Amino acid sequence: MPPRKLSPRDKEELYQLARNGHKQTKLAVLYGVSQGTISNAIKEQRYKEALQQKDELLAQGLAYGVEMAIRDSAHQPINYTPPIPVNSAVPPRTAADSPGKLLPHNHI
Repeated sequence: MPPRKLSPRDKEELYQLARNGHKQTKLAVLYGVSQGTISNAIKEQRYKEALQQKDELLAQGLAYGVEMAIRDSAHQPINYTPPIPVNSAVPPRTAADSPGKLLPHNHI
């Protein structure tokens, strides 16, 4: 007799039963499969559930991010200051940079 193949519905039921505390060995006897098959079915359903939750959270996050970007751009201008290159020379200080302060005598 060939081994029994679990249907997608069986796998969903097994996952819920296992989450409710039923032992995999007892579920294996009930469904006519090995404990390893039960374990694999539960892992598969857990993985599917995690992917679904991730997709939902990602969709919520993207929607929230787009909503915030639209809201922010409607109320505030975008201020962008380009970064200063690391190897750029720093211009020398002048008296205009420090009004009321005396600069060293060798400083131009």
